[in-house]
Amino acid sequence: MPFVIATAALAVFLNPVIAAAVVGAFALYLLFNIEYWLRRSVAAQERLVVAQERLAELAGIERR
Repeated sequence: MPFVIATAALAVFLNPVIAAAVVGAFALYLLFNIEYWLRRSVAAQERLVVAQERLAELAGIERR
């Protein structure tokens, strides 16, 4: 993260086009990273529901 900030600061002094590219690349990185963690979270929730259903089935409890 400090490397990205230092690179962006240097790019601003060198060329605004380079600065825009660095900021855009960082924004894309954040977008895909957030999407990755959201997908992992959804998958974990689905596994939890399956486990709860199986546990209820083993215990003989009907789920609503």
